Amino acid sequence: MARIAIVSDESSRARAVELEAMQTYVAQAPTHGHTAEIIDVHDMARLAEFDACFLRLDTNVLGLSFAASRFAWKLGLRVVDDPRSMVTCMNKAHVQQLLEHHAIPTPDTVLLTKEGRETLDAEALFAELGTPIVVKAPSGAFSSAVEKAADAKQLETLVRRFSIQSDVILLQRYTPSAFDWRVGVLCGAPLYAARYHIPKGGWRIHDTPEGQTKKEWAKIEPVPLGNVPYAVMKAALDACAVIGGGLYGVDLKQREDGSVVVIEVNDNPNIDPGGELPKGSPVFGQILDRIAREGPKA
Repeated sequence: MARIAIVSDESSRARAVELEAMQTYVAQAPTHGHTAEIIDVHDMARLAEFDACFLRLDTNVLGLSFAASRFAWKLGLRVVDDPRSMVTCMNKAHVQQLLEHHAIPTPDTVLLTKEGRETLDAEALFAELGTPIVVKAPSGAFSSAVEKAADAKQLETLVRRFSIQSDVILLQRYTPSAFDWRVGVLCGAPLYAARYHIPKGGWRIHDTPEGQTKKEWAKIEPVPLGNVPYAVMKAALDACAVIGGGLYGVDLKQREDGSVVVIEVNDNPNIDPGGELPKGSPVFGQILDRIAREGPKA
């Protein structure tokens, strides 16, 4: 039996669906012989009372979430998300290099350094990556700091803008699709899968639909694990294997020819009742059980 701390931030006024998820974790923990309690990140000194720590707040390495993760790690708790995963996943450029090194399929990518920006050859980049080019800042999340450049002027403008945030900028081949795959993985094993149906007229999971002025989130369609194409599942598990043993949400696209590319590996992703999982799904309790038994620890 393990005592599990579910760490949130009460001052941030978490979304109602996040509160519902945390309450479901607590309710299902006894099914697996554990107890769980929601604690505020500002009370992280209480982590010494627990055996495992499950962070359910933004995993920013410059914020309290990283401090709580490191503190739990030093105490010897099993931690999700662990500090190593947080440091790795915060940098899309580092993740891209890891995936390429291990021959995991990704869109064709150029990592544009400071030196490369000074001698930017837009024509050569469009020749290599096609049109448009997806431009990403390494630390963006939820489709933030992800844009498209259709010509040299747009590319130069986005590169200047993103260079304020990072010394390295990712330029990627555009992979059009009506939806993105999301596969949730914990401790190396799949948890759930979903299709994120992109708003009509948009191209990102958080985008402005055609004819609208405000951004909308993609519609989430849960998919039974047994119905996930083999190539999608293999790419997701292979990607997580090179990142670590924590909780990851892998975003993938499947091309018309059936081939798959990994778009991103997100640490500690949203798992919403009525979204990625049905309300009351037993998977919530299984997540806590897996963390208690197999979660990363120092």
